[in-house]
Amino acid sequence: MSAGGSGFQLLVYLLGVVCALVSTIFFNVGPLIQKQGLAHIPDLAGANALGSMKKMFRNRRWLLGMAVASIGGIIYFIGIGLASAAIVEPILNFGFIVLPWMAKRMLGEKLDVSGRVAIVMLVIMPLFIASGALSDPRIDMPRFIPSIGVFSAAIVGIASVLVVLAKKRKPIFWAFAAGSLQGLAAVHLQWFTSILFPASNLLAGLLAGWFPIVISSLVSAVGAVYLPSIALQKNPASRVGPVIGTTSTTVAIAGGLLVFGQIVGAIPFYAIGVGLAFTGVFLIAKYNDVVEAVPIGTQSAAS
Repeated sequence: MSAGGSGFQLLVYLLGVVCALVSTIFFNVGPLIQKQGLAHIPDLAGANALGSMKKMFRNRRWLLGMAVASIGGIIYFIGIGLASAAIVEPILNFGFIVLPWMAKRMLGEKLDVSGRVAIVMLVIMPLFIASGALSDPRIDMPRFIPSIGVFSAAIVGIASVLVVLAKKRKPIFWAFAAGSLQGLAAVHLQWFTSILFPASNLLAGLLAGWFPIVISSLVSAVGAVYLPSIALQKNPASRVGPVIGTTSTTVAIAGGLLVFGQIVGAIPFYAIGVGLAFTGVFLIAKYNDVVEAVPIGTQSAAS
């Protein structure tokens, strides 16, 4: 490969990284605004999904938060097209730097020491993931379609189990379920961009990639709209964001390795990054907040 071609690829990669970093601002501020609106909506987990969605879309504050997050989604889409889901997803964790400060300022939430340590772990984790030297994603392998089918079914099954656990045991499992489906949506979005960007023209790319973008959109409706709202109602936002983000990252990484045939060039760095992710999520899911989340269903006139 020529030096010019290599330099261009590096520029494209860096632009993808910049898009991911910018999108983190919108992805972290949007849910905080939505949580303010959710304080005036009855318990979403106690209603059917369609009824819950209607309640959310009638709340102006929640809609404003969704609009902010949607702007981040557009920038994120461009980032995945320029880099890959297995690279872009981990970089989203850099948004956790501002999340505790914003959550305290907007919602009055505070982190204890273990929560702060977890945030630090999740922030530096992408540095090791990015140093793992992942190869480019491929969709031209004979096993690709069966692989993404089995992978999708497995993630949906895991998310379903997490929803059951969230209802019966710990409400933080709502965030794990949301993150699982967001990661799956990112995998299908990676499939779509792998078809769209090399296409001869936009129309040809859209027609050829209609199936993965439809699947990604449907999964996102549940994983990025419905489940996160329930998680935000029942948990502090400074807890929900890191759990969703890191779970989504883990699923996207797994998809890159198992579905798109990406290969890790520097295994030690990648292993450290994955270890930081799991440890950070464990700590963030266990810490005790000074300000506990108030079950929305118990609020009175505010709803």
